[in-house]
Amino acid sequence: MRRNIRNKYDKLNMSYFINALNSWNDFSGKIDRKSFWMFYLILILMGIPIGFVQSFMGFEELNMIYLCVMLIPYMAAGFRRLNDAKINKFLFLISFIGLILAAFPSKHDLPVGKETTAI
Repeated sequence: MRRNIRNKYDKLNMSYFINALNSWNDFSGKIDRKSFWMFYLILILMGIPIGFVQSFMGFEELNMIYLCVMLIPYMAAGFRRLNDAKINKFLFLISFIGLILAAFPSKHDLPVGKETTAI
């Protein structure tokens, strides 16, 4: 009985993460639900030790570098997951629209020292 429980949890390994990284440029394939969520879980869990290393070393950009490197594999896995679920894969980009629009300056922002006048 104990051996069956161990074999059940032996399947929770890094192969989900490695397979998703190896297919970083495949935006039209398919990935099952478990593989996507295991990839996402490992992606998030790997950010924790990176955050600790970042705080101890004082290297402030380490977490941002990790996120930029993992952005394309994450998007590819998301596109493949929506393809597998037969949903339009471009709906995955909705979460990024707010991030992209937040990077643009506001039209109401003026240079420092300028005052606005009411119309």
